[in-house]
Amino acid sequence: MPTPPGMDESCAWRLISGTVGGYAMGCLFGMFLGAMGDMNPIQIVKGKEIPQGPLREQARAAYVSTKARSIGLGKNFAGFSAVFLASECVVEKMRAKHGKNKKLNYNS
Repeated sequence: MPTPPGMDESCAWRLISGTVGGYAMGCLFGMFLGAMGDMNPIQIVKGKEIPQGPLREQARAAYVSTKARSIGLGKNFAGFSAVFLASECVVEKMRAKHGKNKKLNYNS
């Protein structure tokens, strides 16, 4: 997606795009983990197997749990991205403010 010149260097743009990207990655990761996990084992009570529900109900339950996991991980990834990018912007601003005319001395 093309951005206007200088826009990709602003903290607000990086924070928004990074947070949205983090949410998307979290949702994708949640879909993958939701498909891989929560397998219902065959339940046996007093030596007899308990019948499982119809396939439609099983598919619906799998969809609901996958959706919940995707949204939850998306929110977590978005939060982590926002905190990381905000702290990165603060550090960058502080370095720019205090390090304009100072020379780096690598010999000390």
